[in-house]
Formats: sequence, structure tokens, C-alpha cells
Amino acid sequence: MWFKNVICFRLPLKNMPTAEQLETALQKRPFFPCTGLQLSSAGWVPVLPQQADRMTWSNPACSMLMLKREEKVLPTSVVKERLAQKVGQIEKEELRRVGKKEQRTLKQDVIDDLLPRAFAKSRTIQGLLDRERGYLLIDAAQAKRAEEWLSVLREHLPVLPLSLFHTERSPASAMTEWLLSGPPTDFALDNDCELKDGNGAVIRCLRHDLTLPEIQQHLLQGKTVSQLGLVFQERVRFTLTESLQLKRIGFLDTVQQEASEEGEDPESLFVATASLMQQELSLLWQSLLLALGGEIEMN
Repeated sequence: MWFKNVICFRLPLKNMPTAEQLETALQKRPFFPCTGLQLSSAGWVPVLPQQADRMTWSNPACSMLMLKREEKVLPTSVVKERLAQKVGQIEKEELRRVGKKEQRTLKQDVIDDLLPRAFAKSRTIQGLLDRERGYLLIDAAQAKRAEEWLSVLREHLPVLPLSLFHTERSPASAMTEWLLSGPPTDFALDNDCELKDGNGAVIRCLRHDLTLPEIQQHLLQGKTVSQLGLVFQERVRFTLTESLQLKRIGFLDTVQQEASEEGEDPESLFVATASLMQQELSLLWQSLLLALGGEIEMN
């Protein structure tokens, strides 16, 4: 439930779907496991297990939705081995060389033969739509995963003019300044960072005092910060990246305790956790945009 990573998109409030529009769209693409010859399958699943007839969970401020993706696992080594066996058998029996074009056809035959017996692995990706601020936060560590999530959402909600955020100050230059002279109000340094220079050198510091002179010296020698661990209002810790993503998010004990005090049964605990998480992440993102000089619109 608690998000571990965030890639955030802007959705203009005038284009914001209602909770029911969102629910109707997701009902058109429920998740089904892979069939025999399918390599992958993706679809929406209920966010709240206690409400199996609804895909989304919503309150007046936000909606949460969850995409499930299943993929067949076919080890490359197994496919290569089977293909080599087929090629070797043909060349031995027919006394001819198998060309590249024929090998591609044989490889597909091998894959089709193995797929029905292949193991399947699945993962879920959560999304949180903030209706008040126009944020869409996707719990994905990679941009590719977020784009996959969005492509499924757009199948039945095509009018979604989503865009990534751009700020007056680049995250890299701001993080470098924060590490030199201290972060802005609402934020405190955590204990990890990543430094880079123009020649490709990378220094990673984990569980390290970032105020030590040795860190400062690297910055004075021209390195810039590409990732920086921060703590927001002593409630959420996270790592900010140079591409304006939040990684390794951790909601501190105070926040988790507040959620647990509000929920006595699984459903009420989910509602309390989701509502509190939305508030914390949206406030964090809003404060972060201000700390980076504000949002700018890209034409």
C-alpha cells in the first residue's frame, strides 16, 4: 500500500475524470492471466480486496487504482539451447546450412512450444490521482514502468493530457546547493547521496554524514549531485533524483502510527492509510516544487 517510489505527472483540473468515469473506464480492461501463447497480460485489479466489484478506491480528494501485469518467464539460455538443437538436427538430416531467416522462424516455433509450459510472474503498480492539485503519482522506479501503466489507462480514457513536471531550477543544481549550504525549509538532509562529474565518475555515499568536509570538497572540485536523500517535515524520507523522481520513500513511524490509530479493521485501515499517504505525498511534492523555484509550463 505505502508507495516506495513516485513518478509524478501533471493533469489539468479541467481534464480530471470523475471517480465514476474512472471506474467505468477501468472496468473495461480487467486483468486476466496470460493464455497459452501470450507472453504478457495487463489489466486493472481491485485496489481494496473487500470491494471486489470495484477497481478503484476514491474519496473526494483522490482516487487510487492498481494495474496488474503478468509475464511468462522464458530464460534466454533455454531458448538458445532448444534452437541450437533444432538447427543441428536439420543440418544433420538435410545436409544443408540453416540461414538466419529460417533460424528466426525456428526460434519463434521454439518460443510457441515453450510458452504454455513457462512459469508466469506478476507485479502490481499503484497510481494515485490527486483531484485537488492535479497530480498523478505512479509508484514506479523506472520511467518505462510508468509509461506502460499510462498506456493501459489511456485505452479507455484517451483525453488525458498528462505531462511531466518542469521547474525553474534543475534538481541537480538545487541539490548541489542544498548539500553545500543546507536544504530549504521543510526539508533536512538524510544520509545518502550520489555525486557525478563531467567525465562519468560517480561517488555513492550510503549511511554517511553528508556534512563532512570530504563531501564538500568533492562539490568544490566540480562534482554535482545526481541523487540526494532528504527528510520531509520529519515524516517522510526519500531520495530525490536529477530527473525529478522520488525513490526509496519511507513513511516514518509517526505517520504509520497515525494511520494505524484510525483503522481497526482491514478496510478502515486501508482508507486511513490511503488518505494519509495522499496528503503526505501531495504536500511533499508541492513543497518540493516551491523549493525548486516553482513549476514552469512547457509549450
